[in-house]
Amino acid sequence: MMKWPEITKSAAIVLVLMTFVKSASLPEERLSHRDDLLPDIEQIPATSGHPTVFTEISTETNTILPERNVCQAMCNSSQGEVCSPNLKTCVCPIFTFRSSKTGHCKAQVAVNIQLNSSKFQDEFAEIVARVNHFVEVSPHFELKNQLNQVTVTIYVDAEFFKGSWTNSEKELRSLFASSELEVFWDLSVSRDLCENPKTHPCTENALCITSTVRYHVECFCQFNYRDLSGGLGRKCVRELRCLNGGLSYVRRSGTDVERFDCQCVSWFAGEECELDLLSLGIKFAVLIAIAVVAIWTHPIHCMSCFHRCRLEPLEIVEITRYSGNAQLDVDDE
Repeated sequence: MMKWPEITKSAAIVLVLMTFVKSASLPEERLSHRDDLLPDIEQIPATSGHPTVFTEISTETNTILPERNVCQAMCNSSQGEVCSPNLKTCVCPIFTFRSSKTGHCKAQVAVNIQLNSSKFQDEFAEIVARVNHFVEVSPHFELKNQLNQVTVTIYVDAEFFKGSWTNSEKELRSLFASSELEVFWDLSVSRDLCENPKTHPCTENALCITSTVRYHVECFCQFNYRDLSGGLGRKCVRELRCLNGGLSYVRRSGTDVERFDCQCVSWFAGEECELDLLSLGIKFAVLIAIAVVAIWTHPIHCMSCFHRCRLEPLEIVEITRYSGNAQLDVDDE
């Protein structure tokens, strides 16, 4: 029978041999040679022992082929245009409108016009025409009725306010200063662009900052998020630092970026390839080997533990029925 020092020595030899097998079984080829597993993604060489930096993604939208069910025209990402695979065309996001003059998406600003009567249908077209004479008007508008007053919110081209909020608002007021429109009451410009989703250009993972002097809005991606919109803060994707030689790539949904993912090399797993499966397997195998050796070298001790855990024998119960009622007789033998 083996002694405990011999058991410890055997376990150490097993651990050394399994560690040698690990170092000899790691594949020399990296995933950069396995392009068939990662189609339509951009990869970078893996650097063993250091986090891998993901690739730079171009902000220009490529021409999309019809057989791939994507847009055929070039979408101008700097203007906020996005591709709709279902429509196969470039569409404007919610904070913009498509200009009838240039055909491109333009940022918009809300202008609130207060009317002193709920009967304004006839004058509304003239109000829009007067404003459109100075600045292009978006087809978006909203109505808010309160008693005998109505607030009509129209959206206009944000370029008109890049000089000064105050001066631009005065120019719009001057359109109705000597107006014969009896329904006109007041006019104001919504300068807090970040509060209205129809003027908010930032993504949900970005910080929105506006100027109180003129039209100016900036979006900054939050910490641990990468800006893939060329510094515009309109497409913030969470970063991943792939460990242990993993490859970082962009997972896409159609033409849009969903997130960053890590493609791990063999024997590694986890969101950032932080789990060494081979090391975990070796540790688990060593524990099992130690348990097996302990049972093999100390069978008497293990059997005594097993017998102590056995349940006491159950008593035999004889059931006798008398006139439909059950009676239990315990056999003392």
